[in-house]
Amino acid sequence: MNASYKTAIQFKDLYIPVKMLKTSHNSSIELNQLCKDSKERVRYIKFCPSCNKEIHNEDIVKGYKYAEDKYVILEQYDIESITSNKDRTLSIKYFCKSKEISDLLIDKSYYLIPEMESEIEYELLRKAMTTNRVVGMAEIVLGTKQELVALFANKNCIIATILFYENEINELPIIMKHKTDKQQLENLKQDILDNTKEFDWESHYDKYQLKLRKLIFDKIPK
Repeated sequence: MNASYKTAIQFKDLYIPVKMLKTSHNSSIELNQLCKDSKERVRYIKFCPSCNKEIHNEDIVKGYKYAEDKYVILEQYDIESITSNKDRTLSIKYFCKSKEISDLLIDKSYYLIPEMESEIEYELLRKAMTTNRVVGMAEIVLGTKQELVALFANKNCIIATILFYENEINELPIIMKHKTDKQQLENLKQDILDNTKEFDWESHYDKYQLKLRKLIFDKIPK
């Protein structure tokens, strides 16, 4: 598995080079868009209306729109000029308890895999964090965005979880609360208890994808 990013965990005198690998992948069947007549795959081109021509990647620059049809152009060296090696490092600012991090804040996660010759320091940090039952809070610049990262340690590895910032969480719409019937509530609570069991991860899978896969393969000429 190729690394999504290469970085390092830093805390005081510890400097641990690591690779960030995605913890999950999309296993859904990919459906391509085709021309109805020719059955050829539709090709999307990057087109400049002013030049009236197709634009290739080497002809494209990034810009920020600050007024109608007016942009500030940012070259790659502009972005690199404000990005230091420290920005690209998982520098742990402090530690906290995992219960303090709401599930609402979780975006996506990466396995942190130690590079060669950094395994001992990695294991030292993992053991210390699991013993103290803490989560390391860090920040890192990925692309052109500084991410808030929670480092969770378990018995196997350290996982970097990207968190949303407070201002990225949408406000909860107003939900009107109503009085409920006491007996109905007790009955529902008992029904829930009767249907409560240990989470069985292996029993859950995408049944619809299986039906879609069968539909597709049945249509393939034999």
